[in-house]
Parts: sequence; C-alpha cells; structure tokens
Amino acid sequence: MVTEGAFDAMRVGRCAVATFGTGIKDDQVQILRDNWPLVVLLLDPDAEDKQATLRQRIEGTTVFGGAGSSGVKCVSVKLEGYKDAGECPADEVRRQIVVAAINEGVDLRRYSRGNPF
Repeated sequence: MVTEGAFDAMRVGRCAVATFGTGIKDDQVQILRDNWPLVVLLLDPDAEDKQATLRQRIEGTTVFGGAGSSGVKCVSVKLEGYKDAGECPADEVRRQIVVAAINEGVDLRRYSRGNPF
C-alpha cells in the first residue's frame, strides 16, 4: 500500500509505505515493480490525477489503457469522506481498501499470507 505521508502509512498498517508527497521517482517505481505483484495506491483525495498517472507508470500502461507491460497490478483507492488516511479511522480506511480491491476484481487474500494490515 502506497500512501503520501508517514501518518497515513501508520494508519493503514504494517503493509504501507509513504512517498512523503505525490512525487515518486522512476527508481521508486522500479522498486515497486521488482518487489510486489500488487500495489495499492492510497494517495490523498486531492491528488486523484497524480494517482492515475502513478498507476499508469507502475503498471506500464498508457493513457489509452490496455494491458500493462510490467506485470504488476495496481488498485486505486479513492478515499471518501476524509482529507487523508491519517485522519480516517483505521477500520474505515481498511474497509475502503477492501471495497476498492473488490470493485477492481482483486482478491487481497491472494497476495497475503495473513492479515495484510
């Protein structure tokens, strides 16, 4: 799970990392691609356009869609009702992550040996 801030990552749980902003370098994208078959993006609601661009970069897709070339699947969580994950109750942020994954046809259990949170 990729969040913007450290407090957002702490709220999500041990499975989360923070970018410390919306910018992410190509090296960081490559680290995600090399190490995880699934990346859940949970940027702040005001960064929705950046989240879409980041998803394309990680998956290796274009603005026109199509199959990604990286082999990595991304799930985009559009956090509703809160300014960021850090202010959202832990149970609610987890619920929104699970709902986003289900809506995209992703079974989170397939990517985790136990509770990913």
